Amino acid sequence: MKKIIIGALSIGFLFGGVSHSPVQANTLNDNSSLIEVMSISRNVTHDVLYSKGATIPGTYYYNSLGWTGTLTLQYVVPRVQDDYLVAVYSGTVHCLSGNCPAPAALNSAE
Repeated sequence: MKKIIIGALSIGFLFGGVSHSPVQANTLNDNSSLIEVMSISRNVTHDVLYSKGATIPGTYYYNSLGWTGTLTLQYVVPRVQDDYLVAVYSGTVHCLSGNCPAPAALNSAE
């Protein structure tokens, strides 16, 4: 009799474990909304000042107000009035937190 009860309980636990599968499916659905939040991006152009004679890297890591990404060097402009160079970088940055401020141009358009 004890073997039958233990066997029935084992089968009950086995099927009970299977019934938890919808909970895991809901967890995956929650992650899909997280992926949508992570896809927020915008294009950025950023100027960086370097001293004359400095080695100017081909990429620049941008991190401002939650917007992050690697920008690519577009061109370099010498400043005539002093011994500096302006490197202009551009590229796409992403808001990983989903809570980043909008660019000033978008704020003024509203």
